[in-house]
Amino acid sequence: RLDFEIGEGAHDDQMKFWVDAMTSNLSVDRLIGKERLEAAALHVMASPAGLEVSGPGKLFGAPAALELHRAFGVKGPAQAQLTFTFDDAARQRAGYAVTGMTGPVSAIVRTPLPIEDVKTEVELDLSRVAFDNPMPGLVKAAGKPAKASFQLIQRPDAIAIEQFNFAAGPAQAQGNIEFSKEGAFRSAKIAPIRLSPGDDMRVEIQKTGALTKIAIHGANVDARPVLQSYFRAGGRNANTGAAKPAVESAGSSFGDHDVDFNSPVVTGFGKQILSNVSLKLESRSGRPKSLALTGNFGHERVGVTITRAQNDMPQLDIATNDAGSLLSFIDLYRKMESGALTVSLQLGANRSDGTVRIRDFYVKGEPTMRQLMQQSGNLRTDDRGVTRFDPDSVQIGQLFAEFGWNGGQLSVRQGVMSGPAIGMTFDGTVDLPHDTIDLAGSYVPAYALNSLLSNIPVVGILVAGGQNEGVFALNYRLSGALSAPVVTVNPLSAIAPGLMRKIMGVLDGTAHVPH
Repeated sequence: RLDFEIGEGAHDDQMKFWVDAMTSNLSVDRLIGKERLEAAALHVMASPAGLEVSGPGKLFGAPAALELHRAFGVKGPAQAQLTFTFDDAARQRAGYAVTGMTGPVSAIVRTPLPIEDVKTEVELDLSRVAFDNPMPGLVKAAGKPAKASFQLIQRPDAIAIEQFNFAAGPAQAQGNIEFSKEGAFRSAKIAPIRLSPGDDMRVEIQKTGALTKIAIHGANVDARPVLQSYFRAGGRNANTGAAKPAVESAGSSFGDHDVDFNSPVVTGFGKQILSNVSLKLESRSGRPKSLALTGNFGHERVGVTITRAQNDMPQLDIATNDAGSLLSFIDLYRKMESGALTVSLQLGANRSDGTVRIRDFYVKGEPTMRQLMQQSGNLRTDDRGVTRFDPDSVQIGQLFAEFGWNGGQLSVRQGVMSGPAIGMTFDGTVDLPHDTIDLAGSYVPAYALNSLLSNIPVVGILVAGGQNEGVFALNYRLSGALSAPVVTVNPLSAIAPGLMRKIMGVLDGTAHVPH
């Protein structure tokens, strides 16, 4: 429908005219790419100053506003500005949905009309958008400032995004991206890109056939956002709560991909620095095929590889002679010093299971160790008042445990830690995303002497409670907040040998009962 008026008049001895028209339920095909403007109610005003068009409509199925201006007597296309909101449903319909990105995007598009074969200026307000690791380490709550801008150029054989600028708090990126005419990703050059203020990285991505190659080169990289997204965020989608696959890796949205990462300095938690880092990853059909990561904590080397186990499952192997630095780097535990660590982990689709062994290390400044000693009465002194056992520096000869990893939750089975002064068994769970811990077991003082009987068949089970326990031991439980757990000890369990001590643990709540 079109309603209009036409008039004319005189001014400065020149004839003037004007047109004032209204449209309703107007549709315009291929206004942006294949998208059409629908249900538009436009006000059209023509005068000697030029043509003015404005009014609401729908674009991508969402409310939009159109403003268009063209001066008479000036060659070239009309200049238009489109303002619209691109919500989750609209992005899904248009094929622009991004995993880990939810919430409405406010968009302003400035372009000559028709749009094809010209530069289109795009500004995006991402303040109402929540980011949940659309790329590893990129996290933002809805309501926090974020924006992006770029030039969209449609060429005969490609669609290019040039002068791309993105900013969301400390995260920033600049560069160029290219797609095929049909919208399939081809390549990207992003430099600089950073997730933390101190980052200095550049990324080049090239897709050939089904394979995408990702090259990341950094002078200085802060790994904490990426580590936190995996360990503390738990590999779960913040919007649905659903667990992401345990083997999901950076760049998995690219399908089959190879990643080549190099940086002389990579910073982790606990002020730990991994130097001369090199990572090469091959992933096929959404699963890691091979991985080789090397680096150094000081003079101690770290090696991480993925191979195939006998059951053809991918197996992750980790080895280093500085377990304390590695566990602190990934923010898993910060009270360990030195230690030779080996980990073997079979990577499943939703859960990973493996074993860990650490030899010859110290536990220093651990508050729960002192609490355990105090409650068990093991902080005895000699005739001169000197403590026989220092809970702030505990020497451990060996730690071994079976464990599972699923969605940020670490489950420990058959754990044992032994040293000259103490021994401990432990089973339970550590929930990193929720900052909770629930571990239970037996504490064996004077472990080297006390555990001798535990290795004698039959007698060891009846008197000492089994292998790795002792004649004199106490049931304990460590529970509550991971940052400040509560230690519970049953002192009566020290006089209850063997199996009776385990039974008492179930009754008094100090023994861990699997859910």
